[in-house]
Amino acid sequence: MSLTRTSTRYVWAFLILAALVTRPGSTSAAATWNIVASPNAGSRYNDLVGVAASTSADVWAVGTSANQTGPYRSLAEHWDGASWKIVATPNVGASHNFLNGVAAVATNDAWAVGQSLATQYLTLTEHWDGTAWSVVSSPNVGSGGNVLNAVAAVSPTSVWAVGQNGKSQTLIEHWNGTSWSIVASPNVGSDRNSLAAIAVISASDIWAVGQFGQEAATLTEHWNGMNWSVVPSPHPGTGENQLFSVTAISSSDVWSVGSQAHGTQTLAVHWNGTTWTTVPTPNPVGPSVGNSYLSGVTALASGDVWSVGTSLNFVAGSLQQTIAEQWNGTSWNVVGTPNSGSGSNTLNKATATSGGTVWAVGHFTPPSGGPQQTLILENTRG
Repeated sequence: MSLTRTSTRYVWAFLILAALVTRPGSTSAAATWNIVASPNAGSRYNDLVGVAASTSADVWAVGTSANQTGPYRSLAEHWDGASWKIVATPNVGASHNFLNGVAAVATNDAWAVGQSLATQYLTLTEHWDGTAWSVVSSPNVGSGGNVLNAVAAVSPTSVWAVGQNGKSQTLIEHWNGTSWSIVASPNVGSDRNSLAAIAVISASDIWAVGQFGQEAATLTEHWNGMNWSVVPSPHPGTGENQLFSVTAISSSDVWSVGSQAHGTQTLAVHWNGTTWTTVPTPNPVGPSVGNSYLSGVTALASGDVWSVGTSLNFVAGSLQQTIAEQWNGTSWNVVGTPNSGSGSNTLNKATATSGGTVWAVGHFTPPSGGPQQTLILENTRG
């Protein structure tokens, strides 16, 4: 599989039932997660790992699919306000292609990023012009593998993508409306620097997050309009800590989520305009429960932030099961999420629309061991 899978994916989960949570001061009913039907392109493997929306009726999810024989291929699905449909995406060469992240600028302007395999993995960027997806040339560093994990847009002529190169160093690229170019980015030490996600506040205020080091520690980097710099971030405990997703509400209100203690516990950190601090997040408890992580985060408002991920139930055959948590302005609380069937379910990323809907994407595997299938959840207010 791809270089990104080792740094941004885990296989833990837990079946969790929790009370629904409302926002403070809200008169609406509790938020409810529901499974929305989504198609599959591959007869063997389907996974959605990125999602973004420009409007409530223009949502993109991207990932990978594969048939019983043959390579992994790029996958894109679109929500038009009524249903999810597969939209054809190009592939580079005859080998593996992966899409890891997507940014929706407008109905006729979206970007997806990932990697394609030649002799090494090379960066892959694709653009939606309102009619079709097309491959746009993007640069690589050195002769080792290069991967883009996430993408975010300031405007149609200013788009950022982040990932890592084969030298275990961060990789940041910028689209100026004409071409992609590499922008210098810092690293902590020389080992395993990787950026998993990016969030834009303005052209001079952008955050990227990930990890560094043999014993993984959180990595946060900031763009001030002129250069990228490392900003100190928490490293709770003594085990590995990783950040998988980031969302920005304002310059003084940024959230990032991931895992801590070697991937066994959820992790959320918050930027208040001055420093990053760890904010407690709930974990499933009990003798049969463990290995929970948060892989996606998105925000509707400062007091309405959502994170999604996966946890594990050792009693139920070590099945992966979905989890979601909501920040209500005071604390993080678990909100019940459905699972498709009795097999493993995983949530990878989430996005919020201007209309107040939250989407989460991932995959599930039938208990019979059939082909892995796409999973899409919608959060609505009753």
